[in-house]
Amino acid sequence: MNSTIKVSVTFSFKGETYSPSAVIELDKFIQSYESKEGFYLVLARENQIDTYSYLYEVMQATELAFAESTGLAGDCMDDNGQLDLSKFSALNLEYQVLQQLSGIASEHLDLHDLEQDEAVKQALLQAYELGRKHNA
Repeated sequence: MNSTIKVSVTFSFKGETYSPSAVIELDKFIQSYESKEGFYLVLARENQIDTYSYLYEVMQATELAFAESTGLAGDCMDDNGQLDLSKFSALNLEYQVLQQLSGIASEHLDLHDLEQDEAVKQALLQAYELGRKHNA
């Protein structure tokens, strides 16, 4: 599932107002970054802001704004309009696992929608967890 979100920040530096923004594919973002700090790096890169400048430091001191979420990102916005990145990571992992398990159910059980049989879904999820714990 493709999940995107528009990230922006507005701040002033040396009497000038800056409003860098970027639409970020969260599925790819979480593969490279573990925290919201990564959003500042992406904003800097997308808006030609040197990460070794005072401009970047001022930007980092300003709260991020999130809008226009798609996919799973929409389920991860809090009441203050902030993205809960750990919730997104967990939901995204669950989605990826269910996609793989759905393929197994389709191939071996002729079940093309795991939501149709909650018992099979739970059995496959438990088997996945058992395997994950065993390999940890």
